[in-house]
Amino acid sequence: MCLKWGVGYLKSIFVAPVLTNEIGNTGTDRSSRTCCSSTTLCEDEVKSMETTAEFDNVLSSRNKVIVKFTASWCRPCQQIQPLFNQLSAKSRSTEFLTADVDDLDEIAARYKIAILPTFAAFHSGKLVGKYVGSNEEKLKAWVSDMPT
Repeated sequence: MCLKWGVGYLKSIFVAPVLTNEIGNTGTDRSSRTCCSSTTLCEDEVKSMETTAEFDNVLSSRNKVIVKFTASWCRPCQQIQPLFNQLSAKSRSTEFLTADVDDLDEIAARYKIAILPTFAAFHSGKLVGKYVGSNEEKLKAWVSDMPT
């Protein structure tokens, strides 16, 4: 994981995944390929947010959203992207997004993103849970445990 420090981000690796969910749940084939960096849909339908207004608009217009907070220099973020793409492709009811904390620092501060990657689940625009880390099995379990 990559650790955020103050207004900048340390480009260091941290090894303690944390799983939390505000509704009561707790718990922790990789590739270096990354998803597209534009706001257009990727082949796997993960949209990358470029502005705070765009982020807020998607949250308010979708019922269920999972956001991967990432940075271009964060290797664990890049390594988990193929799985995130797969989860997105399998889901019909959830919008999957990425948000680069270096480009969207206001959003990162709003949701207290301190370690990368952090995954945040939103239901009707409200934060309902977070998963911090890059453990593939725990991420799959966390996504499947999100309320419908």
